[in-house]
Amino acid sequence: MKNAKLNKIKDLIELSKNPTLLETMFKSYSGQLHTRSLQIKEVGISSKLLNDWIEAGIANKVEVEDNKWRLFSLSEAIWLKFVGELRYFGVSISDIKILKEKICGFNKEFINELFDAIKPSPNSDANDSLKYIQSKVNEIHKKSDIELKNEYELMGLSFFDLIMIYTLIFDLELAFCYTKSFGTFVDYSNKFGRELGLNNLDEYQQIISKESYAVINMKSIYKDFFSNEKIKQTDNFYFGIVTEKERELLEYIRSGDYSTISIKIEESAIKFVKLTKKDGEKLMHQIARLLKKGDFKEISFLSRDGKVVRYEEVDIIK
Repeated sequence: MKNAKLNKIKDLIELSKNPTLLETMFKSYSGQLHTRSLQIKEVGISSKLLNDWIEAGIANKVEVEDNKWRLFSLSEAIWLKFVGELRYFGVSISDIKILKEKICGFNKEFINELFDAIKPSPNSDANDSLKYIQSKVNEIHKKSDIELKNEYELMGLSFFDLIMIYTLIFDLELAFCYTKSFGTFVDYSNKFGRELGLNNLDEYQQIISKESYAVINMKSIYKDFFSNEKIKQTDNFYFGIVTEKERELLEYIRSGDYSTISIKIEESAIKFVKLTKKDGEKLMHQIARLLKKGDFKEISFLSRDGKVVRYEEVDIIK
């Protein structure tokens, strides 16, 4: 698959004008997010706890194939870690079950909420990007439940999957905020809001601040899995979800074979301070995993025989 380069909402809007390419991209992500390659010990929960969650309806049953261990996909693993965080903060099983039904399956109610959140107000002066998104959401809102469900199943990605994809592609600071009365995903970077001319972040903070609340940083869950070699996503998958700054680095690495790479970030620009040629393109795949752990001011990689053998991070910016 040729990866569409997405770093801004305008890129996503342009891609949405090509339904075939958009569908191809989503299907590629779906196939790789749902490929089972992780054992339960790598997910980080016990078999007993998993069985309890399955019985309670907050986790899907994973069948044993060929009398071997149960294997989990990246999507399933992230959901289970997310559930673990919710339980740690005291969210009830019944509330998690409702949340699962809302964000992990087809849900017309969510589409209605999205429509209400961005529908034009009588005195609004929306920019072109917001007007386009409002028109597309309006089209979706008018479709029948059967049409929407068919499109949802064709895409093969849940809202929960899309949260991960968009968080990583657009480098969002997405968190799940839970109070006694409601739970919602909030983008503390407000990147989409600023570009669309919306100010939903202030509204969310005002609502949340009225009660005690817990915040789950979604990136902290994702990064636990991106250094695991058993997650067999292709180079194109990682090349698709990296941020603009990370993609610049990976494109440079793809252009040559290096055994030693030292990089500095100055004023959001990548400065290559040392490159020693030797090894093959496998470095790109390995480094992409490591980059997804966070944002760095300075990174050093040392590789041998096409593999990263030493990795140092300096001044992690969070």
